[in-house]
Amino acid sequence: MRQDPHAFDPPSPRLLWLVAVILMIILSSGCSSKEPYRISGRNCEVPEAPKDKDDNYLWEAKGADGRPCGDAWQVSIAKPVPFTVNFVEFDDQGVFANRRQAEAAIANAVKSEAEGSYVVVFVHGWHHRAKTGDGNVQGFYDALASVSRWNPTRKIKGIYVGWRGESVDVPFVNNLTFWDRKGTSDEVGRGALLEFLLRLEHEVKMNPQDNNKLVLIGHSFGASVTFNALAHVYLSRFLDGIYSSDSKPRFRGYGDLVVLVNPAIEAMRYMPFQSALDYYSRISTRPRLDFSHEMRPSLVVLSSTTDFPTRRLFPAGRVLTTAFETHARVSESNSPDNEGAYVEWNMDIKTVGNFWNFQTHATIELAAADPGAAQQAPEKDLAAGLRDSCKPVAPAELRRLLNQPEGAATADHFPDSRIRIRRLAGQGIDGSPYIVAAVDEKIVDGHNDIGGLNLVCWINQLLDTRESTPAPAIPKQQNPAVDYKARS
Repeated sequence: MRQDPHAFDPPSPRLLWLVAVILMIILSSGCSSKEPYRISGRNCEVPEAPKDKDDNYLWEAKGADGRPCGDAWQVSIAKPVPFTVNFVEFDDQGVFANRRQAEAAIANAVKSEAEGSYVVVFVHGWHHRAKTGDGNVQGFYDALASVSRWNPTRKIKGIYVGWRGESVDVPFVNNLTFWDRKGTSDEVGRGALLEFLLRLEHEVKMNPQDNNKLVLIGHSFGASVTFNALAHVYLSRFLDGIYSSDSKPRFRGYGDLVVLVNPAIEAMRYMPFQSALDYYSRISTRPRLDFSHEMRPSLVVLSSTTDFPTRRLFPAGRVLTTAFETHARVSESNSPDNEGAYVEWNMDIKTVGNFWNFQTHATIELAAADPGAAQQAPEKDLAAGLRDSCKPVAPAELRRLLNQPEGAATADHFPDSRIRIRRLAGQGIDGSPYIVAAVDEKIVDGHNDIGGLNLVCWINQLLDTRESTPAPAIPKQQNPAVDYKARS
């Protein structure tokens, strides 16, 4: 296992007095709304979304009844491509803002469709909310429109999970809410969201013959919300896979896929899962994991190489909040150490995607365009072509593309999305459905650039829409071992 070249040494806690100053500034500043934004129980039907002067669609501008859609908890778009969006909001303590929002979202997701439903759940992060006009709301609509174009025979159904990602509306001062919103993301993840997600999964994935797809995407502190909700579910299902003797895929995650983009989650929270991966992959361990039957990933963690907040601001913030905690060097007696690879201090202040020794793949890159692609047209023109085409990948080819070795002289890339991914020698277990990697700025540029077509297309391809054998059904009586009070 490689040593982290950017390891931190525990600094002196001399700057802790700044916390008091920051809290005083926040308390004296204007707070954002504590009320839910989607208060109308109507389905706002949009016959055709208009565009603004910059050629951007105004998805919520006006419904068929002439009223704007900004307060509706369900929005149905007919043109330019059909899809629906439901909003489910939670308060700072993780309680449903209105349970009827959740019921409406589940009812729409499980509505019987001839070709199956394609359900995309998105959990937003810091500085965002479910308010109309929010950048994440707009980006979610845009991404679903692309998915709808690529899957014309499916019903695309989006669910936007809203929480109070912004607690202070004052510009610049809102950047000081790191600790406040970090704690809130923990609370929201430990709350009613877990109930909602498990119910959604049971309903959408109950019958394999429906051929429904379910993908969950979390960004920034929204990834923290997601991981807090599902960490114990993943560990429970990982152990189920360890003991399985099935000749089909054994390691079920949540739904079909969970993707965490620029997650603001300390690596220490991922360590129990990493420890289990390390332990059960040992030759001498019984039972021993077997990834030979896995065809596609169940968890993908991505961090941009240019994400300043998680690479620099997050460690700085964690230094202040962990200065009085005790940290040890993980040893062979409690988990594999491999010459100091797992040092609790480093894991506690670094995000999971930026912790060197958790990464399973080399930095994910964007391959050069094919020579015949519009005579090497500019990237923006190639992206325009991608809007209309994102070809699926067969299961065997998907496995091959995900497990190309880092040292290969040449490496193939996914069609259309042009994503090239190579497994690290000595760190990534061949066939593992759990991926942790950095991504090049051409795919995700900075912290908030999460809606690029190359990334959206790749996620669409990871869902393996050409799968010939339906995924196993969720047993009706199965109750995953879930701890509602996640480790703090």
